[in-house]
Amino acid sequence: MLLNDVEREITKNVVQRFLYENKPSPRKLLVRRFRSSQSFYRLRDSGILANTAANAVTGEEVYLPRALAFYYCGDPDALRLARESVTIVIHALQNLFDAEPEKTRFTPEDLSLQANDNRTST
Repeated sequence: MLLNDVEREITKNVVQRFLYENKPSPRKLLVRRFRSSQSFYRLRDSGILANTAANAVTGEEVYLPRALAFYYCGDPDALRLARESVTIVIHALQNLFDAEPEKTRFTPEDLSLQANDNRTST
């Protein structure tokens, strides 16, 4: 999929706000800056951005980056960080499933503790 310049900038903005401020991006803020409502539908429908306020009226939507956003934003540091993060999560999940094969659900806290244990043991 090819993104136009506006779509790429919207994606980059959502990714950077998520990474550096740990916040989702309100549609109102993005529309004021980029003036392209069609871009939001295309980015959402293509799986690049996720609307986390699914039942909200259009103006109240809030966006978070999906995995594809890190690829399409054009920021090599964001892509590297995403790849490293996925690797950490996969290893932590593998270790959790190995340690507790009968357990089918793990909490975010379980995952975080295991990931931290993996980092300190290497």
